Amino acid sequence: MYHDYTGFRWYLLTNTESDGSGVWTSYSVPFSPSSVGTHPATPMAALAIRKSGGVNSPVVLAINQTSGEVRSAMFTTASSSWTIGLVETLGANRASNIDAAADDNGSVVVAYLDRQTTLVDYAHSSNGSSWTLFNGVSSTASAGQGLDIEINSYSGQPLISFHNRTGLLAGTLILATCASSVSGCATAGWTTSVVDVATGTGTTPFTTAVTGNENVLSSVIAMRSTGEFDLLYGHGPNATGHLKRIEFDELGVIGATTNYVLAPGTTVVSTAFNFGLPGVNMSGTVSSDNQLVALYMGAGNVLAHKTCDLELFD
Repeated sequence: MYHDYTGFRWYLLTNTESDGSGVWTSYSVPFSPSSVGTHPATPMAALAIRKSGGVNSPVVLAINQTSGEVRSAMFTTASSSWTIGLVETLGANRASNIDAAADDNGSVVVAYLDRQTTLVDYAHSSNGSSWTLFNGVSSTASAGQGLDIEINSYSGQPLISFHNRTGLLAGTLILATCASSVSGCATAGWTTSVVDVATGTGTTPFTTAVTGNENVLSSVIAMRSTGEFDLLYGHGPNATGHLKRIEFDELGVIGATTNYVLAPGTTVVSTAFNFGLPGVNMSGTVSSDNQLVALYMGAGNVLAHKTCDLELFD
């Protein structure tokens, strides 16, 4: 999926083969803003794959910075048609840092930062188009940058990670967990905890650079099939920063914290990150053979990756 900044439209790409070797087809998402918005409230979007009755349906969650709407669009491959839904109407240039996830039971969840309340919002849908909204997952104002949402494969409960760029807890990484189901969490059950400090998000260069720089902040929840998960993120305020990993068990109890990140015997992945910011635009996952894989922008605008065998560190 990608956004055309010239035509102000999102596009969904599908392939006839699961490995991407087949024919690619592009489909225009049937809603779009009339402008690209104002940094850091750019026209962001997320993609989740809804699974129901043996059918996988892509669901696009997108922020229209012109109308202030957070909308969903579920694509039905058999008919090449879209089903549109409305998550929330906020205001122009008011939402950012959107992410989405889905479980194996037909549920889709989404989280994003409301820039007026400066709180993270959460919503759930059982059909990919009708949404129940919970405002204010975190009571920590100004937190929500580099947001990532996942559903715990062991408990079936959602969890959200994000940075806090400014305010009382500036420079911290926060994990929000919910004690209820994905649907129940749309009404109550959220708690937050600070899992690391001095992440660099509240210090130079973020407070002195352009406002839009906060959009490069990243945090990644890499779920394992057992329900354990790893939290990956950039740590450190400047070029001496590095990628960091925190392990959690299936109940969300914090375990080991390591700085070698993703390579045995290595403490610093790179000593000169892109723009001097550690872990820029990071993504990560756990593969079927238990390999933890992270992608990020490194020094010199180079796309870098690191892997490690989780069995070596458990």
